[in-house]
Amino acid sequence: MVKNISLSCFENMNIRLEKIAKELLTDEDCVIIPDFGGFITHYRPATIEPNKNIILPPGKSISFNSKLSTNDGLLAQSVSSKTGLSYNDALIAVQSKVQFWERELNKTKYLELEGLGSFIVNKDGGLVFEQFNESNFSNSSYGLSNVHASPIKRVGIAERIERGLNQNQALPKSFKFIKVSSVAAAAIIFVAFIGFQLNKKHENERLNLGFNTVLPSTKTAPYVEEKISFDNANEKPINHNKIETILSKEEVQFFKDIGHLKEPENLSRIKEIQNEKASVNAKFKAIEKANLTQVLEKKQLILKFHVIAGCFGVKTNAIKMVKKLKGEGFKEAKITGKSKSGLLRVSYGSYSKKIAALKALAKAKLSHNKNAWLAKD
Repeated sequence: MVKNISLSCFENMNIRLEKIAKELLTDEDCVIIPDFGGFITHYRPATIEPNKNIILPPGKSISFNSKLSTNDGLLAQSVSSKTGLSYNDALIAVQSKVQFWERELNKTKYLELEGLGSFIVNKDGGLVFEQFNESNFSNSSYGLSNVHASPIKRVGIAERIERGLNQNQALPKSFKFIKVSSVAAAAIIFVAFIGFQLNKKHENERLNLGFNTVLPSTKTAPYVEEKISFDNANEKPINHNKIETILSKEEVQFFKDIGHLKEPENLSRIKEIQNEKASVNAKFKAIEKANLTQVLEKKQLILKFHVIAGCFGVKTNAIKMVKKLKGEGFKEAKITGKSKSGLLRVSYGSYSKKIAALKALAKAKLSHNKNAWLAKD
């Protein structure tokens, strides 16, 4: 009866329990709401949602376990410090809020906790939790927002090679114009050169004809009119390559390249590009694996939760306690620093996650020492 009266006193208090729990989750790995359940954080690397073209920053997500309902004092202590209530009154206020949530779930089968997520009651009467996507519980990711990226239009390897080999497509418009102009000019020069050669040939023959008709013959034989011939078969031809004389080496190579896009050396270039791509992908995978290994090793090395068996002022007594615990099956027993009062602490084991430490604490209390407690660095 006294408990019900106490609860009714706090029923109208506007305690933002979900906000306090969210703040605790940025520093703690587990926050238990007595008689309701516990929220557990999990590291989440940067991820891509291909359907939405969104890149989510790294951070921590949360899950809910209704079996973690035993009060560990963390939430009530935080409520007490923020509201000015005593610890017992803060605990009663938490219980009042939990009862309000349970009434909402029984009535509507749905509950939404701001900044955390939503609950629904399934057909078996269990709670199903879904975290809000915009929530990030990692201090290291503070200020990082989602990145919206436009999809990249990919070009196949074969098409890239074809573009690289086909100079008509690869060259800029201005350069192509200059190239075509130079070819056209070369063609004009070539035609002019041929015309000049023919005209010169004709002029020489005309002059020769004039000399033959004007100068008298030195022979005494009677003049016989000869048929004039323009056949140059007896002349020695000029030995040169007109195309290579007129065009530069680059222009000659340009003409040779046209129409030869499937030469064997291009296949070897395709293989080179494929090998380069495979090598780059392998390097990226190795870097990602190394980074992930460093993150995991770093998280594993931070053992800030300790299940304490006892504290000792004399080091020899602490060493004896460690040997005794190891002999009784607690292989991870060791001396883990000093308490605030300067005593040496002997622990059953140390853990990086609070949930793992709580499980070990429960085991130690049930099987060995009911006075064991949990310490945090």
